[in-house]
Amino acid sequence: MTQQTAAKGFRFDDFVLDIQNRQIRRKHAVLPLSSRYFDVLVLLVSNAGQLVEKNRIFDEVWEDVIVSDTALTQCIKSIRKQLEDDASNPRYVKTVPKHGYVFIGEAVEVVDEPSPQADKDKPTRPYKFLDYYTENDQGLFFGREEEIENICSRILARRSFLLYGRSGVGKSSILRAGVIPRLQDQGHRTCIIRSFTDPLQHMQRMVRRIVTDNGAGGFDPDGVSLQELLHRNWSRPASRIVVMLDQFEEFFLLLDERGREAFVDELTVIMEDDTLPLQFVFVLREDMLAEMSRLKPAVPEIFHHEYRLGRLTSDQAARAITGP
Repeated sequence: MTQQTAAKGFRFDDFVLDIQNRQIRRKHAVLPLSSRYFDVLVLLVSNAGQLVEKNRIFDEVWEDVIVSDTALTQCIKSIRKQLEDDASNPRYVKTVPKHGYVFIGEAVEVVDEPSPQADKDKPTRPYKFLDYYTENDQGLFFGREEEIENICSRILARRSFLLYGRSGVGKSSILRAGVIPRLQDQGHRTCIIRSFTDPLQHMQRMVRRIVTDNGAGGFDPDGVSLQELLHRNWSRPASRIVVMLDQFEEFFLLLDERGREAFVDELTVIMEDDTLPLQFVFVLREDMLAEMSRLKPAVPEIFHHEYRLGRLTSDQAARAITGP
């Protein structure tokens, strides 16, 4: 029987973040780090290169416990001490003032091939700890079936759709393990953007790749505008290209004004052309919802087509546990 690979943790420089054994090691020496602080480090490293908001850390690590900013600052200080990191010139944990932290080191996922006997001895645990579910986890993702169908229908009904909810409620998981596979099963193409250093370039590159993979040839796809590319070469009128912008709050937090304006300008041009096969899904935390008003020049009805994702009900939670 083919064995499934399992992520054990991450490696960066001479550190090993061992998730299975809940240890941070350096050259085989175990470094002292409390359980909560370890969870914070896992959250940062598993989202390497992306801003992790303070509220998300509180929600996912401390859950319903009220924790002050001072306590979080002490946590980060302890993590830096073990990593021998300098806050003024960081190699690993960078502070984004008033917002949160970014792990800026080069982290490589550690994958292990479990033995058949190990699989027999260990209970199946189809949970993602602090990470989100992905497209590869759709067979393990239960409890949100009705919401997946509802969200997919709404996405396809309009050019733009807004999905929001509290931090840690599962927006990325339902998107990747539920909505994307469902849309693809219906014959649509999807691309997901979760890095907002240059979202315009990222979006253009991904859409061009989809069109090229669809059989467009005989020309340079980079030599024409996105609109011309789609008009000339998209030969699947019943199929849509759904561009999903996950953790869109980072668009407002990390991108400078010039970058935001360039993206909004391009989005305005695209949205004015009703013949383009592009749909946009904006996914963000509800405490950043008001920031979406900045997109009104491009998407005047941005707040008219939305869905608030809530926490799992008791019945949904039961299916999420027993389904896999």
